[in-house]
Amino acid sequence: MSEVEAPKATHLEGGNYFDDIRIDIQKSILDQDLWLRETKKRTVRQNALLNYLCLSGYVLAKKIRLHDFMVFSGLKRQWFEEFRDYWVHSLAGRPVEVPDFLQLQFLYRTRLQDAHELSWNNPDEHLANWQTPANIGATFNFVRKYALRPLASRHLHKILKRGMRVLEYGCGVAPLYRTYRNFWNHIEAQWVLADIPNFPFHYARHVYGEDKGVDFACITEDLFGDPLKGISGGFDLISIQEVFEHLDHPRFIAEYLIQRLNKGGLFYFDYINPGTPEGHDTPGGASERIETLEYLRAQLDIYVGDFQVGEKSVGLCIGRKK
Repeated sequence: MSEVEAPKATHLEGGNYFDDIRIDIQKSILDQDLWLRETKKRTVRQNALLNYLCLSGYVLAKKIRLHDFMVFSGLKRQWFEEFRDYWVHSLAGRPVEVPDFLQLQFLYRTRLQDAHELSWNNPDEHLANWQTPANIGATFNFVRKYALRPLASRHLHKILKRGMRVLEYGCGVAPLYRTYRNFWNHIEAQWVLADIPNFPFHYARHVYGEDKGVDFACITEDLFGDPLKGISGGFDLISIQEVFEHLDHPRFIAEYLIQRLNKGGLFYFDYINPGTPEGHDTPGGASERIETLEYLRAQLDIYVGDFQVGEKSVGLCIGRKK
C-alpha cells in the first residue's frame, strides 16, 4: 500500500454522493499532483507464463461468450474493484456493487447526450468544455467499455519491445497501458500517460498512480503550445487514439508528436470523422483533418490499417517514422 494516502476529490455545491455527484475536477487534479510525486511506487510486472494464462483465459471466455456475462454478473471483478476503490476513496461516493454501477453508468450517460455546439476560442474554454460535472459520465462509459474489452489492442504484443518508451497521448483511462498492464507487463517498458485535466484522466491517475515505470503529463491550459514540457527525451511508440477530432489544432499536435518520436519509432493512431463538429468534436478537428492526414502520410510508412486521406473516418493505423 502507498505510504501517502490518495487525496479526496473536491465536491462542488449541490448534488449528492451517488446519482448526482459533482466534482471540481481541476482542483482535484491539482490535489492529486502531490500524491503522485510522493507515493511509493510498486511493480506491476509478473512472469510471461502468468500473463499468457490470463490472456488465454480471456480469449477463451470471449470465444464462448462467457466473458461479458462474467463482467455483468460480478464474477469477473478486477475492473469493478478498481472502480469501486476510486469511487469510494477518491470521490467519497456511497458504496456500490456491480448492479449499482450499471444503473449509474446509464444515468450519467444520459446527461452526456446533449450534443450541442460548444465554443473553442481559447485553451480555457477548451478545458471548461471537458470539466463540467456531467463529464464524469465519460469515466463510467470508458470503465464499462474496457471491462468488456480489456484487450484494447491486439497489436501491442507485436510491436512492444523490451526497453521501449511509450507515450499514450490523450489517454483518458489509458486503455493501451491497461492492455499492457493486464497481459504484457513481463516486457519491461517505460510509459508516459498524457491528457488534459479531465475526469477519465483523474481516474487513470488514481488507478495507475502507484505503478512503477509510469509517469503522467497533465496538459493544463498554459501548456497547449508545448504539451510535453518537462518530459524530456524521445519515444519509441506513440499512441493517439480517438483524440485528433477533439483537438483545436490537430496538425500542430501531429507534428509536435512526430518530432518526439524516435527515428524508426511507431505511431499508433486513428482519426474519427463524426460528420459535424458537435459536442466535444472541435471545429479545428474538422477543418484541419485533411492537412493533418497529409502530414502523417508524408512522415510515416503505414503498415497496419486502411489509411486514406479524405473525409472518411480513419480506423486504427500503425506507421513507422521515416
